[in-house]
Amino acid sequence: MVAHVKSTDFHHLDQVARVLNAASRIVTITGAGISTGAGISDFRSESSTYTRGDRDLLRFSSLQNDRLKSDLYRLLHRARSIATAAKPTTTHHFIRELHHSELLIRNYTQNIDGLEQKAGLNNDKNVQLHGSLWSLRCMVCNHTTPWAYDDQAILKERSEKCCPRCLRRSRERVERGKRATGVGMLRSNVVLYDEVDQHGNHFAETINEDLGGIPEIVLIMGTSLKTHGIQELVRDFAEVAHQRHGTVIFVNRSQPTTNWDGILDYWVQWDCDPWVQDLGQRGYQPARRSTDRICQVGRTGNLTGSCRTPSTPAGEIGTRHNPIDLTSGEWDSPIDLTAVG
Repeated sequence: MVAHVKSTDFHHLDQVARVLNAASRIVTITGAGISTGAGISDFRSESSTYTRGDRDLLRFSSLQNDRLKSDLYRLLHRARSIATAAKPTTTHHFIRELHHSELLIRNYTQNIDGLEQKAGLNNDKNVQLHGSLWSLRCMVCNHTTPWAYDDQAILKERSEKCCPRCLRRSRERVERGKRATGVGMLRSNVVLYDEVDQHGNHFAETINEDLGGIPEIVLIMGTSLKTHGIQELVRDFAEVAHQRHGTVIFVNRSQPTTNWDGILDYWVQWDCDPWVQDLGQRGYQPARRSTDRICQVGRTGNLTGSCRTPSTPAGEIGTRHNPIDLTSGEWDSPIDLTAVG
């Protein structure tokens, strides 16, 4: 049974904060819900600004039809324009703070908006499972290149651009007296529905590495857990975490199905940003943990054994603190999560 934690359930909110406060190895898994506060709509909820027709365009088959491809490119251009203007949310800054406090193993996100990088999260700590609006990928050799400002027309007007690596290789062959090779066209580096992810093998290596890191906390935020890939990812990390008495926390408005019993430990029924702010008010501060001592955290939130001691005090759980600007950039000192990013 998953423990249901409402925004008014102060006892269990304290338990969740206590569990997080004792952890030194955290994996975060995020979805569209962490970006809605930045004005970026999701594709699934009833409040989404995207229509069913928009969602149907996000299929790999759209690339095989000139009319659908043109509509798809315009849709992605609109999404990129919105992401360009958007600012990271409190939750994005929270994940960044976990990284700078050396608590974050990795952030796995379904989002393509790139707000994690805007918040200051290093690329090597952020796995974009569904690709990115900020890069282009060749449809032949899969080479990725940054999506420069001059390339706007590629998605806005469907005027395709040759892959620079394919073009260079073909020209080099011709210069050596050999036959020219095919040159691929660039497309948005967003993984579409029904598409085989070309980065799957690389992701598998990263996931296996992080499973070996044995996370103490698996923190899932802003995703409905509807897609098969994210379901498998959560199950894999939850299994490893539970083997070492770790905890799996799910923060989302929508209720998880009973299939998640025994996998999720807590369901915090709340939007991500208010929960992160409340977490800070309860005394939680991302802070470096000493590696001298191990802390065992029971899945009910009770602490057993000897705990890792923060090198910078994280505050007493359950007490209230005055807010400090989360976006100040002072990453080497504790920052109060009660401030809105």
